[in-house]
Amino acid sequence: MRTLAITVFLSLFISAGLAGADVSVNGLQVQIGDTLPPHSFAIINGDDAIQFSGNTKELRAVKRLKKTHQGDFIWYRQQDKQYLIDAADRIAQVKAHWTPLAGEEAKMDKLEDAMKPLEQQIDTLADAQENDSANSRRDDQRLRQRDKQMRTLARQMEAISEDMQEVSWQIEELSNAATQATIKTLDECIQNGQALLLP
Repeated sequence: MRTLAITVFLSLFISAGLAGADVSVNGLQVQIGDTLPPHSFAIINGDDAIQFSGNTKELRAVKRLKKTHQGDFIWYRQQDKQYLIDAADRIAQVKAHWTPLAGEEAKMDKLEDAMKPLEQQIDTLADAQENDSANSRRDDQRLRQRDKQMRTLARQMEAISEDMQEVSWQIEELSNAATQATIKTLDECIQNGQALLLP
C-alpha cells in the first residue's frame, strides 16, 4: 500500500477517527511515496485541532494519545521512536514556525472566492451557447456576444490562476521551511530532556 504523507496546516477532528479515511481540505499539499519520512509530528491544540506532518496511519497513534493526554501537546516520531512534548514554551515556539503561512493562506482563500463566480458565469454562458448553437433559429449576434463575454471571463480566470500559482509556490516554500524548523525544535526537545519517550 502506498503511503500518503501529508504536510498541512488545518483543523482536523481526530475524535472522529479519521485514520485511513479520505481527507479533503483546501490548500493541502499531498505527497505520495512508498516509505515513511524519517520524522512525523502532530501539534494538538485543545480538543480537536491538529497540525500534522506524516502518514495517515500515524493518526491512530495520535488518536490514542489524545484519549490519555489532556490539553495541548506535540506528538513526534523520530525514526522508530515516538515522543510527547507538552512544554508550553516549546509548543508556542513550534506554532510560531507556522505563523507566516496564515497570510498566504488568506490570499489563496480570497483568490479562490474570486474564481468561483467567474467559473459559474462561464459555465452558464457555455450552456446557453451550446443550446443556441443547436437551435436551427439561432441568433448569430447573440452567439458572438456570448463568445466575447466568455473570452473576457477566461482572461480574468487566467490572471487569477497565475496569482494562485504564485501563492501556491509561496505556501509550499513556507511550509517546507516551517517543517524543517519544527523538526529542529523537536529534536532540541529530545536533546534537552523536554520530550517524553512513549512506549
